[in-house]
Amino acid sequence: ILGSHGKKGISKWLGSVSRKVVSGSPYPVIVARPPKKLSEEIFSRSKNVLIATDGSANSYNAIKKLVEIFNLDDAVIEIVTVKPGFESLPVEIKSDKEWLNKCLAKEEEIANEILDTAKTMLVQNNYLPEKTFSLEGDPAEEILKYLSTNPKDLIVMGSHGREGISDILLGSISKRILDNAIGPVLIV
Repeated sequence: ILGSHGKKGISKWLGSVSRKVVSGSPYPVIVARPPKKLSEEIFSRSKNVLIATDGSANSYNAIKKLVEIFNLDDAVIEIVTVKPGFESLPVEIKSDKEWLNKCLAKEEEIANEILDTAKTMLVQNNYLPEKTFSLEGDPAEEILKYLSTNPKDLIVMGSHGREGISDILLGSISKRILDNAIGPVLIV
């Protein structure tokens, strides 16, 4: 469990201890960001949890670790996944309505399977999520947009553990959430 100074811009890249620990830790890491306002309570009485999953083994492992570590008896749990969406499809698919509809239907089917698997994992541990839903677009941007109007006490994500140039070139959704979310983030 680490606190974060909430550095922005170039300073976050030069000296973020929490970012370095998250990148190198084989263990789940919770990073607590500073409150938006000094008057905000640091420890909320409610437990509103958002689980972001992409259907990978890493994201399902994050759910497993969440239920091992935390008592979620009074928690309001939401599960989200993000579909690639229309913009990510090649022009050839976009220009053929039948093909486009099949691709979009397949994306929806995959998103529903991801949400069902995550929900089943929670139900097997006697936790019933209040809401499961999918967003569409860039995963980090869409999750952050959702969090801006629906703040949570804990955001839970898996990490693929990319390092070096692949992390820089590909970007890390979990790190982008970590850098920009308000509230604690559990990265497994």
